[in-house]
Amino acid sequence: MYRKKVLLLGIAVAVVFLLASCINLESVQKVNYALRVEGDEGVKEGYLKVEFTPIDEENYQAKVDYALGEEGFSSTFKVKANDIQGSLFPLMLANPSIAQALGVLSAAQVFLAPAFLGGGELSEGLEWKQKDEEGETEIIVPASETRFGKEALWVEARKDGKLVARILFEKETYFPLVVDFQDPEQLESGQNRFYIEAEEVTWR
Repeated sequence: MYRKKVLLLGIAVAVVFLLASCINLESVQKVNYALRVEGDEGVKEGYLKVEFTPIDEENYQAKVDYALGEEGFSSTFKVKANDIQGSLFPLMLANPSIAQALGVLSAAQVFLAPAFLGGGELSEGLEWKQKDEEGETEIIVPASETRFGKEALWVEARKDGKLVARILFEKETYFPLVVDFQDPEQLESGQNRFYIEAEEVTWR
């Protein structure tokens, strides 16, 4: 019952953030992520590259390059300037492989829920705990740093004292720069860790 409630809350928050910011692609012209998946069958490495180039005042050319292990995908398409938020959604539906990487980036925003549901603001030093029959969940913001010219905040999630996720968000738009999931319950079967790190970001 508890896991179902958490799942429903997570889905609701993820949808809100997907509609409101969706990895906030509107703030980004170009991002190159390095990917690393550790699982029962070894390690897979790859990348996810997304770039938006203006065509005119109303349209952008979007280019997506993705690879993980032996799987790869590349696409170039046109998107409306006012619809950049949802521009990658069709790719997620059509390509399960890239959907997982984009899903991990989107799901990372669920860990911001305690601060926002409490009417708060994400800031260094934030601590949130909840304990019930399933154990204790803790969300903290232990540190901040500057990456790609902008302030960013580290967010850590722990279950019964064990680190399950560590994420670095750009502070202004909550754009995920690092996502480190270590909870098998949040990953596909056989996976133990999904690590994503931005190696290059060009802001608008």
